[in-house]
Amino acid sequence: MKRSLIVILFHIIFSLSLFAQTRIDSNISINIPGEVKTQNFNETSVILKAFYANDKTNSYAVFRQSFLSEDKEINNLPPDLDSLKRIYNQTIASQIRSMNKKGFIFKDSVEIHLGKFVAYKLKYTDLNSSTQNAESIILCLNGINYVFTYGKVDSFVNKNKDDFLKSLKIDGSPEQIGNIQEISSFPIATMILYIIIIVVVIIILKRKSNSASKFGINLSTVYCPVCQTKQPQIRIPKNINQILYGGNTCTNCKTELDKYGNIIKEGNK
Repeated sequence: MKRSLIVILFHIIFSLSLFAQTRIDSNISINIPGEVKTQNFNETSVILKAFYANDKTNSYAVFRQSFLSEDKEINNLPPDLDSLKRIYNQTIASQIRSMNKKGFIFKDSVEIHLGKFVAYKLKYTDLNSSTQNAESIILCLNGINYVFTYGKVDSFVNKNKDDFLKSLKIDGSPEQIGNIQEISSFPIATMILYIIIIVVVIIILKRKSNSASKFGINLSTVYCPVCQTKQPQIRIPKNINQILYGGNTCTNCKTELDKYGNIIKEGNK
């Protein structure tokens, strides 16, 4: 009987903790204690959504900032880690200015990792003392900026701060950095196109008759029309004409041939 009660109690506690998670979007959830309120701030190209709860001691807030193009939310991923860190620097600078207006003075920031994702933790202090009064985590996923902040109202409680920030969960399959191979694929595709064009040109030229242009390419085996000697595929030019237009001099009868095997000047053995 006691064991059954313990199991039931465990399920009740688990259910309560599950429902305590506030779903920010399909990728992010966090435990915001108390009654959670939401507010939207929409501009021409930006959507900012706030989730917050306050009591006499604590202030909890989550901000989600996304960007619009043609009234649709876009998830532009930075191409590399350096670009991602530049975005973080801009977001951090904006967050510091916003917090400073509320009396939270920036102290320091440190790069942290949430699973495989890079994030930043910011600490703030009182204006007239060195005591901490707020802490934030800034996270960028799918080109969307998230800011999670615990702040002091009456007193700064480390446990409440830790419980809040450590409850942050990342679900789904979000990304931080775009596919670099996809970015660099354009030159490779161009190179493949050039190769195809060259092959097509070679095939066309190969089908031409022996009277084809002297600028053409002949891949067929050439025999000397005088002595029927097979000419080598790799030829050493003997004069300026052969350097510019190809052809060779028969090693057997010394007849000078163009690249198609036509006689230019008949020679003697």
